[in-house]
Amino acid sequence: MGRGPTPLTVVIAAYNATATLPACLASLRPAVAAGVEVVVVDDGSTDDTAEVVRSWDSPLVTVLSQPNGGPSVARNAGLEAASGTFVTFLDSDDEVTPGWHEFLLGALDDERVDLATCGMKVLLEGGPTRERRPFPMGPVYDDMVALFLPGAYAVRRSLVLDVGGFDVRVRYGEHHELAMRLADRLTPERTRRSTELLVVKHHDRSQARVSAYASARLDSMGYVLERHAARMARDPELSADYHSIAGFAAYTLGERRLATRHTLAALRLQPRKPKMWGRVLRLARMSLPGRA
Repeated sequence: MGRGPTPLTVVIAAYNATATLPACLASLRPAVAAGVEVVVVDDGSTDDTAEVVRSWDSPLVTVLSQPNGGPSVARNAGLEAASGTFVTFLDSDDEVTPGWHEFLLGALDDERVDLATCGMKVLLEGGPTRERRPFPMGPVYDDMVALFLPGAYAVRRSLVLDVGGFDVRVRYGEHHELAMRLADRLTPERTRRSTELLVVKHHDRSQARVSAYASARLDSMGYVLERHAARMARDPELSADYHSIAGFAAYTLGERRLATRHTLAALRLQPRKPKMWGRVLRLARMSLPGRA
């Protein structure tokens, strides 16, 4: 980008984001003032997303425009263009608090650190507010304690490049799949954590969105279960959750045989877990005549 390295680059994948991107960028203003780079990748938008970014009078805030390829393709483009030693990824409807960049820059100033992670407040549309903090992610992730959600982690850019960036086959749970490939390169000694809720995520859980993402859920869960079979075998509970998500997505798409296969796989992995039996009964009720 024609500049020397900056400590941190924020990559934002944006598609038709004129309604939310201004608030996202406004929340980053203190970070930009502190020297943080922001790269917005306009992923084939048909609105004025790119113009929103160009209205910023700062060489640290730039936009890349490309044909629509999906969030992972856009994030990888931003990753390649970034000049930061560390990189983090935000969605265009996320916002950060003033303390966010202070924590990250303070943590990442230590040359012994490869990962910094913090908490997040999730605002559910029409529902309660949830709090997410770094947690023990389990054996699939080499027992890493972190929160791999947009904006809640910043990682050394060279490590993300080493593992190939985001897998474009994964369209749901992309950050967790990336964490699986990063896990053996990240150690507790080289991680800094904060339990403060420094990121705000707006989450649309409407039925329309659930239905729209059903194909992404089904394809992504099946792909991850296959690609990371050895890792997933370490944690039957997580594997059962992946099968359960795939099963519900398959039912939403009308793929009842596939839905049954995934749901039964989840049950075999966690036969004594009441939640799994509840999902089986729910799927059975949904499959009754007149419930399609």
